[in-house]
Amino acid sequence: MNHKEDLELISELIGHTCERTLACNSIKLRFGCEVDPRGTSYIWIDAPWELQTETELVTESLDYPAEDEEFKNWSNKLNPLNKTVLVSVIFTKGKDLQLEFEGGYYLYVPYSPNEPDDDDWYEHWYARKK
Repeated sequence: MNHKEDLELISELIGHTCERTLACNSIKLRFGCEVDPRGTSYIWIDAPWELQTETELVTESLDYPAEDEEFKNWSNKLNPLNKTVLVSVIFTKGKDLQLEFEGGYYLYVPYSPNEPDDDDWYEHWYARKK
């Protein structure tokens, strides 16, 4: 998949505030929550991903806890993605995705090189408008 339409939508979301939702170790970044509490657009990101600053790894999808009681502590590490502004998007020639947010946070999604005819294929990230 070439992600052309996804990237066009993400580019439109630059400068807008998002809120994050978690489903296990998947992240949903919702935009337009001031219009609709569920959002009017979103970016869905499945594992693998990393939340970083320029100097440290804050957390990553692989840190997802096995125990339910540890989930809240892990989830709190993702609070910098709550009510923050998307600053930029980079999609590399190697097909990695990097989303930059105000405050110097980056969500990095490495390319996962499986193909549509693989048994375990699925798209690890996409953007949609409701």
